[in-house]
Amino acid sequence: MKLNIRDEKGTVIKAYETEEVRIPYKIIRRFVKIIDLDKIQGGDEIGIAGMVLQCMEPFEDLVKSIFPDLTDDELDQVDIMDFVPLFKELLQFVVDKVNSLPKEKN
Repeated sequence: MKLNIRDEKGTVIKAYETEEVRIPYKIIRRFVKIIDLDKIQGGDEIGIAGMVLQCMEPFEDLVKSIFPDLTDDELDQVDIMDFVPLFKELLQFVVDKVNSLPKEKN
């Protein structure tokens, strides 16, 4: 996974890369407490916006768990579009891990 840090002109001034991803359970637990599927499925735009705002801090913690040397100042400089490929890779990582779990036989 890779995360670019950019200057005010959009030039990449630093890049973080890692092959190893560790997501502490406490971060997942914080996301689960925030997510309200009824609001999402019901299209409650105000409720969804509130969830997005509440997810900002756990999201920052998630990114810092992936890139432990990332500073708050550097995180502030990340272009939102640089998060898109990170999200894709992270989702694929989670899907791959879930798919690799042994299947339970009943």
